Amino acid sequence: MRRQLDYPDQRVRDEVFEALRACGWAAEAAGDRAAVEARVREEVRDAAWTSAVLRDLHLDADPLLRDALEGELEGSRRRVLLLLGMGGDPAAIQRVRDALAHGAREKRAYALEVLDVTLSGALRAQVLPLMEDLAPADRAARLADEFPQPVASPAERVREVIARPESDLASWTRACALRAAGRMLDPHEAASGGMTMLTIEKVICLKAVPMFAEASEEILADVAGILEDREVKAGEVVFEKGEAGDSLYVIVHGQVRVFDGARTIIQLGEHDIFGELALLDPEPRAASVAAVTDTRLFRLDREGFAELMAGNIEIVRGVLHVLCERLRRQASVVPYAPDATGPRR
Repeated sequence: MRRQLDYPDQRVRDEVFEALRACGWAAEAAGDRAAVEARVREEVRDAAWTSAVLRDLHLDADPLLRDALEGELEGSRRRVLLLLGMGGDPAAIQRVRDALAHGAREKRAYALEVLDVTLSGALRAQVLPLMEDLAPADRAARLADEFPQPVASPAERVREVIARPESDLASWTRACALRAAGRMLDPHEAASGGMTMLTIEKVICLKAVPMFAEASEEILADVAGILEDREVKAGEVVFEKGEAGDSLYVIVHGQVRVFDGARTIIQLGEHDIFGELALLDPEPRAASVAAVTDTRLFRLDREGFAELMAGNIEIVRGVLHVLCERLRRQASVVPYAPDATGPRR
């Protein structure tokens, strides 16, 4: 794992760093310490570029893109702290992580003080501007001696984000940049990024669903990538009682009726889900579902969702939320159908 510190894909590096921390690996040899410090430098270099992009975008630029870039900075901070824990005092760095996660001003001040007295001069000059609560322009200026970033126009910065290797950025950030490009660049240039704009729409829809509300946009972009879009006409059956269940459905717009024979159990609408238990236990459907109006659905199959859930605690929390909601509905004797109804808003 130590040999993968410089793995080119950012998300794989995240997993490598977390695995090394979980193993308690420490960079004790001089060569290992040098490798860790070099990796810190590269992570800070990426953060300096991200700060410059945020600096050069107009304040009224696409808020989704700005939020995504802030998320990239947060990822850089997380990776740098993981690296510092391997190359220095892990207990001190854990205190820094805890204090920064707390969010209170005095806690952040304590975290910065610990870093100030723990890090060597070269590392201190690189790391502190990344951890301090600075405006993007101020952070870019503090890092300019090591990582100069010339001023560029907002359009040029959006082009840079789109051109960045896919392994360097979250898919959500790229999607947001393409959305911004649709407003700032000519249509041919905006379309050259290679990602459908439907990703944005899917993520926004998923964010409104309780099961996915706690997940980051980056994770939801991964979920969006495995969703199937389905249009159902009024009166059309989505699935029948007794069919094998292997997927969850999210209602994008329209309404569906959950029923058993002639009895309507419940009617569901926009941002409700149904069929969710099939993601955990592929038992036959306990009720039928049909569209009441022309309805658009996102379908999520069990196999793809299981892979995402394995590495994302936010998704696991969302599933637990849905299961708790089911138990509450049962306790209050509200009619429901297993594997058919979703949480109400």
